[in-house]
Amino acid sequence: MNWRTFLLIAVLAVTLSAGGVAVVAAGGSGIETTAGDHGQSVETNESLTTGTHTDPPADALVAHGEEVDGLDDDSIDGVANHGAAETVQGDPTDGIELDVALSQRPDRTGEVGVELQYRVPERLASLDVRLFDEANVEEADGFTEGEDGRYVWDGSTERPTIRYTMSVNQQLEQDGPIAGPGTYIFADTEDWTVMAQPRLSHSWGWRGGGPVGLERSTSIDGPGASGDRIAFLGEQTTHTHEAHGQQFDLVVPEAADLAEEPDEIFASVSHASEAMQVGSRDDEVFMLAVPTGEVRWGVRGLQTGAADLWVRDNEVLDTADNVWVHEYVHTRQGYQADPDARWFTEATATYYAALLTLEEDRIEFSEFQARLDAGTHERHADAVLTDPDSWARGTDYNKGALAAGEIDRQLRLETDGGASLQDPFGRMNEASEPVDSDAFLDYVDSAGGEEPRETARRLTTTSETAAVWSGDEHAAAFGTSPARIGYSLPDDADGIRVEGEYRDRSIGDEDPITVVTGERLTIDGIVENTGDSAGNYEARLRVDGQIVDRTTGRLDPGERTTAEVSHRFDEQGERTVAFGDDQRRVIVEEPATARVTDVTRSPGRVTPGEDVTVSATVTNDNPLPGRADVQIRTGGETIEETTVYLDADSETTVVATHRFDETGTQRITVDDGTGAQTVSIRVTAGGVAGLIAELGDGSLGVGVLSVLVVVALLGASSYVFRTDR
Repeated sequence: MNWRTFLLIAVLAVTLSAGGVAVVAAGGSGIETTAGDHGQSVETNESLTTGTHTDPPADALVAHGEEVDGLDDDSIDGVANHGAAETVQGDPTDGIELDVALSQRPDRTGEVGVELQYRVPERLASLDVRLFDEANVEEADGFTEGEDGRYVWDGSTERPTIRYTMSVNQQLEQDGPIAGPGTYIFADTEDWTVMAQPRLSHSWGWRGGGPVGLERSTSIDGPGASGDRIAFLGEQTTHTHEAHGQQFDLVVPEAADLAEEPDEIFASVSHASEAMQVGSRDDEVFMLAVPTGEVRWGVRGLQTGAADLWVRDNEVLDTADNVWVHEYVHTRQGYQADPDARWFTEATATYYAALLTLEEDRIEFSEFQARLDAGTHERHADAVLTDPDSWARGTDYNKGALAAGEIDRQLRLETDGGASLQDPFGRMNEASEPVDSDAFLDYVDSAGGEEPRETARRLTTTSETAAVWSGDEHAAAFGTSPARIGYSLPDDADGIRVEGEYRDRSIGDEDPITVVTGERLTIDGIVENTGDSAGNYEARLRVDGQIVDRTTGRLDPGERTTAEVSHRFDEQGERTVAFGDDQRRVIVEEPATARVTDVTRSPGRVTPGEDVTVSATVTNDNPLPGRADVQIRTGGETIEETTVYLDADSETTVVATHRFDETGTQRITVDDGTGAQTVSIRVTAGGVAGLIAELGDGSLGVGVLSVLVVVALLGASSYVFRTDR
């Protein structure tokens, strides 16, 4: 080692030990952090949010299209609910819980006891309840009576209650083949009660957080059973049967003398469940056999709500007026009909009760034929099905059933069994708006073409009466079952996928399914033809009742295929997605906010023109997919600008490369919109000259004096070197 090298090393050692290398951040990371707003603001002046709910609605009880006297009340405000135990959606852990406890009151004939038992969340601000059904309040704890018969919560009682009695007996004058010998549709006796669930109207408000929901359930003090709309109080036995994705609960009171064995009743309604591919299939069907010994019922059977029904205990199955099937068909009618399409409701219940019972071999063709022949009675001659004012007694049951049958027959003939009346029936169930006559005719046209449509037009919009067909004609059209196209959601989780910028993966195992705005849900729906004829299908994806995607095809008998349908969700909220009879709940959220959690640079020291690589780790530690708008800049120049999309609980790295032309300490900033992080890079000229430049500008923690010392020593070493030579 010569003198010059030794002196240079010595000077550097002294100089660096005096000041060290400057680091532009605490902790030695080389990163500057600018604080961003990573918290949530909370308003101190919380606003009150309100909700209303009527459960069940005032028009809940309809017996075969006839409104029940005393049940209509246009003054009821709120959102109608289809089931007494159904939930008004909100935060499942922070909602109002209501148990409606029913009890018999032997001391007050015609009335039952009702106790409303509430559990309220802490953030509930208000709650008021309106009672109907000729309620006689006996006690209220935590409620005070307000205006219009409403009871107002005091705001502090955690478990408020209202106890009252309500009138049970309801009567109805009914015509047609389902009419009974008396007038009662609900009744109370000394030993048992058949009743409609209490009708209540709720309004409530809350502060903070998400929506507060209301969940209603029913309990019975003593023996009994209840569905969504009907309750039976008294000794009974409940029989349960499952078929085709439905659970049938048959309640047989001790006082009933059932004309058919429960297994036979289950067989008949299960056959109807399988045969009817019209959608609107409920998970549970509540069936009650009402005793006929003490009460003269006004109807032979009654269906109410989504899937509650009762049938007299003495009704048999081997008849063209199979009341068990008739009422079951009503549970499959999920549409709303305008007055000019109202005939379809009783017409199809009557027609399919006869047809499906014939297909079960419980009756002869002559009995089926005689049932349809009732539509040719002279009292119906001038009746027009689309004009209810023109109807005679039972026109919709009789002339309507004959018209429905003829339309069905023509559809089968025109399509070689590829379509039937179930096709327009199913389209009606899918309609999000009330169905009128024109819509029905369009559905017939879509299923079978112009000729069946013309037949339907004549038989429904004029007084023309169809002719009853012969056995040979029946065999030609009904000899083999028509195409029965069924639609269902996929069996495996991979059949439901989410696609978009955040992720592309299966999501079918989630319940409910959660997506964020901008994502597309794709479903591999199952389509299957269980009939004996080939037929066309139209697989439709519905969101909140609206058809958002569809695909078509044709299936041979027994064939099964997959139909891909999808929908992009652009608005936040809760949605119901349906494919055929199957439904899934989908929660649509706004994307979460992802953030830059780490920034590094390599190398930390470069020469002008040399590449510097900056790496920013972007993390989404939220349970939802998230995004971040990342900008990488230096000075006034933007190096990289990109939007990062991440799945839940995931991270990625954004990398950018830059070259600096000027020496000195340079800084690169990474900003994600919520905060910024900065790294520093030393740009030097290189060699001894570069080192001297760094020493001179103080970037190594020393000043001009150190530079002069180095220069002097270098000069001296050069002189010594020359002298030595």
